[in-house]
Amino acid sequence: MFLFDCMSKDISDDIRYRFIPYIQLHEFEGLLFSDVSVFKKSFCETEMDFDKIKVTTEEAENPEMINDGPETAPSKRIFKAVPGYDKVVYGSCLAMEIGFDNIRKKCPMFNRWIELILEKVVINAINRADPDLLWIGMTALKQEKWTYTHWNELNIHCHVGTIGVVFDFFAGTYKRAPLWWQEHCLTILSVLS
Repeated sequence: MFLFDCMSKDISDDIRYRFIPYIQLHEFEGLLFSDVSVFKKSFCETEMDFDKIKVTTEEAENPEMINDGPETAPSKRIFKAVPGYDKVVYGSCLAMEIGFDNIRKKCPMFNRWIELILEKVVINAINRADPDLLWIGMTALKQEKWTYTHWNELNIHCHVGTIGVVFDFFAGTYKRAPLWWQEHCLTILSVLS
C-alpha cells in the first residue's frame, strides 16, 4: 500500500529491514468481529443485544471495514450492544477467545502484516543457520515465487533447491504424474490439476 511504502522510505536504510509497517484501518475492536459467536459465549443475554453485534458483521465486507463514522466505529457498536463493555479487559479476552488464526482468516490487512513478520523470521533463521544446502519446500510454485521474492534478502552462499511436491512424492502422500508426463517435463501440470 502507498502509505506503508512511504513509511518504509522514511526509515533510514540501516534499520529499514527491521521495519514492517502496519496501520489498523479503524480500531482494534474491528478485529473482534472476526467471530461474533464469542460474544454469546462471553456475555449473558441480559448483558447484551446480540442482534446489534450480528447485524454489524452482515453490513461489512470484512471486520477491518467496519466503520461508517464516529458513532458507528467498532467500539461504539460494541458499547451499544454490550453496555458494560470494558475495552481494556474484555477486548483482549474476546480476542484471545476468537483466536489469532480466526482473526487472520477474516482480516486480510492484518493477516498480510503477520505474513510479512513471519517471512522475516524465516529469512533471519536461514541467514543465521548459514546452510551448506538449502531446500525450500512449500507448495508447487509458491516456493519458487517466495525464493525469487526474497533472494536478495537471503545472505547465503550455498546451493538452493525449490522442491515443493518432492517431499510428498517420497512420503507417498501425493501420486506421481504418469511416466510420459515426467519424461516430457509436464509433471507440473499434474500438480496444478
